[in-house]
Amino acid sequence: MVGLREAFENHLPGIASLDALRTARHTDPTFPKYVAKRGSAFLYRVGDLKKWARNRPRAASGTTDLDRPPRGRRRRETVLSGSADTIPLAWRTPGTPGTAQKWNTAP
Repeated sequence: MVGLREAFENHLPGIASLDALRTARHTDPTFPKYVAKRGSAFLYRVGDLKKWARNRPRAASGTTDLDRPPRGRRRRETVLSGSADTIPLAWRTPGTPGTAQKWNTAP
């Protein structure tokens, strides 16, 4: 029985990083269950981890992360162009309708 660090260093050459292995432990439902604990570290059978690594799904040849659409919501930036009605009051420069500054530095 080995911990994830020892398994990564000595038994799983096809895994990109220790972080990838730790992430798979949390996100991959086919990741093997631990069989014991040593302190706070989970211990796994080497054969179970090798079997998981051999059978895990991989991306098709020639694909990259750039081929996927981005995850999550992108933060939209506030647009400062447009009519004066669309500019927040706190950003308006006094005396000049339709203009704005993100940080109102006018005297």
